[in-house]
Amino acid sequence: MEARALTKVLSAILEQADATGLAVLTADRTERWPEGVLEQLADQRLLVRSTNERGMTCDGCEDACWVEPELRRRADGSSVLVHACEHREDIGLVELDAKRLASWRLDFGALATALASSLHLSGSVEEIVVGRTWRLGERRAQGRRQVVFFAHGLTLEDGQAVAAPTIPSVPDEDSLLLVPSRKPSPQFWPRDSRGVVTIADAIQLGAEGLVLPLDGLASAKSTKRKITVR
Repeated sequence: MEARALTKVLSAILEQADATGLAVLTADRTERWPEGVLEQLADQRLLVRSTNERGMTCDGCEDACWVEPELRRRADGSSVLVHACEHREDIGLVELDAKRLASWRLDFGALATALASSLHLSGSVEEIVVGRTWRLGERRAQGRRQVVFFAHGLTLEDGQAVAAPTIPSVPDEDSLLLVPSRKPSPQFWPRDSRGVVTIADAIQLGAEGLVLPLDGLASAKSTKRKITVR
């Protein structure tokens, strides 16, 4: 499995999460991934099984309609999903693979832990807003202590409500916020914008795990402090 394929898929999932707030992936999508990608993401626990979907793309013909099949019992006691085609008389009743109803979701908690491990941060990962923001830990940057956070979906309608309970634990200086692909508005995140880093285009994923080459992504902050003399 090439690391490039894994990285490309993970980057697309991260962008989806920031754009829509959803990170659920149906079988119709995962089937289009290169062979082995789903298994690798699952083995690294970044993707976990979600609740089953109600619908799927019908593969009975080239029209690829979205349908909600019906579960029926065969004479031998086995189960089968069927859909009666209403658009073409030559199709009739279509049997569909029940495995294609399975869906997966990105486990943001596991991603937060993987990011902290990749950056070799000290301290434990702490979830602040359930499923949305985390304090990943601390590191030394330019000889100074820096606290690192991770959040997603801060540009959505509920972004301000998500950011608000997180801000009190974020230092005014020497903090770093990792977001998937979209930086929040200064009104939502009133901290130095140089301390907000989008990771979708920088993150790397291989069979050995996740890597985030952070050096060079975050703009250097001046260590000089203004002194007022009266």
